[in-house]
Amino acid sequence: MTNEDVHISAKWSSKKVDEVFKVGNAFYSSFDEAVRNANNGQKPILLVENLEQGLSLTSISNVVACLDLNGYSIGNPTNELDCAIVVSNSTLKISDDKSGAVYGQIKLRNNASLSLEGGRFVCSSNCVVSADGDGYTFVANEVEIVGGASETGGVLEFYGNTNNLACISNSTISSVSKDVDLSVGVTICGCEVELANTEVTAIGKGVDIISCCNPSAIVDTTNALYIVAGSKIAARYGIFADPSYIYVQGSTVEAKDVGGYAFFL
Repeated sequence: MTNEDVHISAKWSSKKVDEVFKVGNAFYSSFDEAVRNANNGQKPILLVENLEQGLSLTSISNVVACLDLNGYSIGNPTNELDCAIVVSNSTLKISDDKSGAVYGQIKLRNNASLSLEGGRFVCSSNCVVSADGDGYTFVANEVEIVGGASETGGVLEFYGNTNNLACISNSTISSVSKDVDLSVGVTICGCEVELANTEVTAIGKGVDIISCCNPSAIVDTTNALYIVAGSKIAARYGIFADPSYIYVQGSTVEAKDVGGYAFFL
């Protein structure tokens, strides 16, 4: 059998039970294997059935992978994953134009880049996205992010320094918690976050919808958070943040029963 015969055989292989990823016409059970055969992101990796365990892009460095949820889910509403996705030292782009979802926490670490384009991301018991490290980038567009929030953090948590960047546009972020004392929408510590055409809401016993800590770590600006271009920030019990850390343009901020460093526009 020639190398050409082997290539054709693999290309037209039929799907086996545990093969949940598809690249071209070939199926793979391992995400790493699918990534290695996707030509550094030039070919999309399709999810072809629901995935009950999490996936990671950590063992392969400096690679680009494009995952299309294809209407399927990672985790499920009754079994949210402690770590649904973890990325470090590589770039992962997740897209979906159907009804795909990720149930569980997404973690970004050093030199990671994560792009979300469409889809629903849910974690009722912890933060949906936990970003911590040096040199990470988080970009989300047209996504729905839903968290139950906990007493220890927000639905989105961004830590690190000015080498890190997070941009969220045309999306919704919601935090609903009736059982804990604090409901947090977005936590920002030392890095910069921009919201554009995005709605953030938080409801709970106490609300810290935008929490900005250690903004002095940000170089050349006093702003940790940029709220621009038609965004809406709404909290039932208040917005707790020093306004000197926040830049708002063309957006609305609403709060009721406020306290702490609350501010109004």
